[in-house]
Amino acid sequence: MRSTSLSFRPRVKPFFVGYDFLRLAAEAVTEWSTQFKDGPWGEGHTEEAEIIGLCGEHAGKQALGSNRLPDLSPLPPGGKPWDFLGPPPLNYRMEIKTSTYRKAKEGLIRAVNDYGKPRPLNCEVYIFATLLDSVRDALRYNEKVRVIINGWVGRAEVPLRTYPPRAENGKHRNYEVPFDLLHPIPKLLEVCGIEDRWHSTIKTFYSGD
Repeated sequence: MRSTSLSFRPRVKPFFVGYDFLRLAAEAVTEWSTQFKDGPWGEGHTEEAEIIGLCGEHAGKQALGSNRLPDLSPLPPGGKPWDFLGPPPLNYRMEIKTSTYRKAKEGLIRAVNDYGKPRPLNCEVYIFATLLDSVRDALRYNEKVRVIINGWVGRAEVPLRTYPPRAENGKHRNYEVPFDLLHPIPKLLEVCGIEDRWHSTIKTFYSGD
């Protein structure tokens, strides 16, 4: 059964993604789109969706205490199987899933593509984010956007029942991860052994258990 819980509240204040990064991301995504013949990324993806994902990745790195920007180099064929690697010695593969639907109670991970092919869970950690502003408007008016980091789950915690998409057409299916299952970012830093990197400037964004 899909989650119907109403108890979820965002666990962090918004992180900010500035206009300069948005502009660089938009330029990179436009370049990436020329690498693919059947639409930029196939399966209904758009350039805007990719920019939204990069905003979530940028905010996720901020939440983990990193000042490194997301990789904007050309994508390999088929895209990247993860967004970035966590710190050594564990080097967990991490992927950030970003939604623009503020009332969502679950995060989505693609399980089966539009052609019926299963997509493996390639990452040890999945982080879920919500974009609060329009990237189109931010790019048009030279503004920043706000991103909430809702929390994370490990690969073994992803519910393996799949569902069709709710808000879009498509033949793909998703895993749905109820936000009530998510762990707070400080727990991820503890798991990775990098609590000392959770600086006081990052702590101000965290607002509860």
